[in-house]
Amino acid sequence: MGELSIATLLMVVSAAAAFAQTTCLPAISACLRGAGTLQRFEPEDAPSLTGAACCAACAQQRGCTAWQLYAVDSAEQACWLLPTFAIKPSDPGVSCSASAIPAPPNPARVNHSGYAGIWVQHGDTAALLNQSFVLGSDVSVDWADVEVGDDEWDWAATDMGFARQAAAGFYIETALTVGPKAPMWLYKDKEAGGGGITPTRIRMAEGHKCANDEDDGDTAGACNYPPYLDQQYQAFFLRAVDRFAVHIASLPYEVRSKIIASQAEYGSTGDDCPWHGTPVDPKDDICFKPGCPRVGAYQDAWHNFTMSTAPAICASYRTNNVSVLWNTNASRLAQLVKECPGSYIKAGMVSHGFSLNGEADNYAGKGKICHTEGYHCRGESWPFCQHGYYTEAPLWATYSHLLWQLTFGVDLPGLSQPNLINASYAPLYELFNRYAGSIRPPADEWAGGIIALRDGLDSANVSRFPEAQFGVMGGGEKKTTVARLLAIAAKFSRRGAVERDPLAATMSAMGSRRRNGTNDVGIRSWQGNYGNGLVTQLRPFETSIGWWHVGPRDQPYGRYARAFEAASGRTDLGFVLDARLWGGLPLSAAAARKLVLAVTYLDGKAGFDVYFDTAAGCAAPKRSIAGGGTGRWITATFAVADGHFGRRCASKAGQADIVLRSTTAGADAIVHGLQIYDPAHRKS
Repeated sequence: MGELSIATLLMVVSAAAAFAQTTCLPAISACLRGAGTLQRFEPEDAPSLTGAACCAACAQQRGCTAWQLYAVDSAEQACWLLPTFAIKPSDPGVSCSASAIPAPPNPARVNHSGYAGIWVQHGDTAALLNQSFVLGSDVSVDWADVEVGDDEWDWAATDMGFARQAAAGFYIETALTVGPKAPMWLYKDKEAGGGGITPTRIRMAEGHKCANDEDDGDTAGACNYPPYLDQQYQAFFLRAVDRFAVHIASLPYEVRSKIIASQAEYGSTGDDCPWHGTPVDPKDDICFKPGCPRVGAYQDAWHNFTMSTAPAICASYRTNNVSVLWNTNASRLAQLVKECPGSYIKAGMVSHGFSLNGEADNYAGKGKICHTEGYHCRGESWPFCQHGYYTEAPLWATYSHLLWQLTFGVDLPGLSQPNLINASYAPLYELFNRYAGSIRPPADEWAGGIIALRDGLDSANVSRFPEAQFGVMGGGEKKTTVARLLAIAAKFSRRGAVERDPLAATMSAMGSRRRNGTNDVGIRSWQGNYGNGLVTQLRPFETSIGWWHVGPRDQPYGRYARAFEAASGRTDLGFVLDARLWGGLPLSAAAARKLVLAVTYLDGKAGFDVYFDTAAGCAAPKRSIAGGGTGRWITATFAVADGHFGRRCASKAGQADIVLRSTTAGADAIVHGLQIYDPAHRKS
């Protein structure tokens, strides 16, 4: 390098001064790739002289999120400024020093109480900085990227990824991805510094591809996977998990405090299976589906491996104060959370859609865990909300799906970037965040309660839908026929019920999820209202009737509703609040809170009165709602400063805290639901 001019020296000094005011992350020895470059300086330009100077140039360049000093062979390094980035392996002869400038945290995100709420799973948080309702993101770590040799570790890129998320105010759920992301040195001879393990060669299923480019050429198209049942492999695997847990614990507080959990991954992606494909050699197959021969204390060889190593994985994480997230079926999850208290679980099908077959059974299994104090449940909704019934009325579907997840106890739904940047959904996400922390004890975390009225049509309910009238089930309580489904839908078609893909509704939960049109009748589907369980409707089927697909589709409320029916004496809707709310009900004058009650109804020709229990009692209505006939959903809001809520409101269904009473002869109001909350609540 030749002599520097005075002007260049001054530029370097100026850049260094600017660097002191810039929050670039520590540089790593890796190259970045992005969507093009904003600027590429020449080696002799001031920004190319030092990392501090390149960082300063990035800070001054609009849209710059990362920089790298890029050099090929013996050429001098040049500063590149990037709008987006991902870490990539360096090409032969190329060396880089790189870093990123984290975005400043969104104040509303930082001020949100806790991490229960909307997360992004498929997308880049850099594109979601202004979506303050997005609280966290998955940041997985590939085993092959960090264990670069036998017990040789390089955490630089991982730490930069964690630090970037934390600095922007996002919480993090991580995972050490294994299986196809296992390091290739495992499969080299021990004499060459490898693990001496023979990989299992897998021909991938349609829609899946190799996670790496390793291919020995003798079985074209096959991918390397670990021999999971090999004891030597398991020793490497468990050591890697332990090293990962120890490293998380060693991170700076401002980063470590943002990492809420690490998923225990065993095989292909985060799914509970060894691979998505077929072994080239049938002898390498590992049985993991129903019907497999029993191995050890578990149902098959795969789960004998996962469940027998789970205690060691739990110990590694818990010793380092890291919560573990598990993904398997309900019975195994029940065992895992018992053995590993404070765990998180992946809720599975509930996050894939609503009004699916088997929801009631899933709720009794995984839902029970999700409502237990000390646990958390995450979901994964992409790409399941991109096709079929979801597209008929996206706003209705998005809202109903969020409410179903809230009902089930999923407090960490993982959504996709395209949906999260859709401004029409933003109020739905804010609403979910209000109640996401109010689905399990402790009660001091509860802001309030929400209930969305609905009638779930379950063809397995033969008491409500006798086989003599609607047709036989078709063989067992979990099987039904197309004819029975259509007959049930026809009974309620006057009030909007439909069955557009009845064949899908005869299938498994997975099959019913893939329906091409809306179905209102299923098998063992959820029959009740949606909400966080802290507001309960008294005797819903005796006091109201269900409606489906009502009102405009540019409002979220019309997928389900319930209504008065004066002709059958259904003129009162009574609701009770959970007695643990706001320090305990009834509220005394000394414990009074400034609450908000919101009632959402379809503005038709009918009206109703709203009663709620205050210090003055519940004899007189607090407001009379008169139908305006606009045909749109309206939310009536009440400021409640003197709430008592001792169930002193009389209703036909029993003593209540809140009552809606029909007032219009010959017309019946349709109600979506209500919510009541403390807007000043923050988790203690």
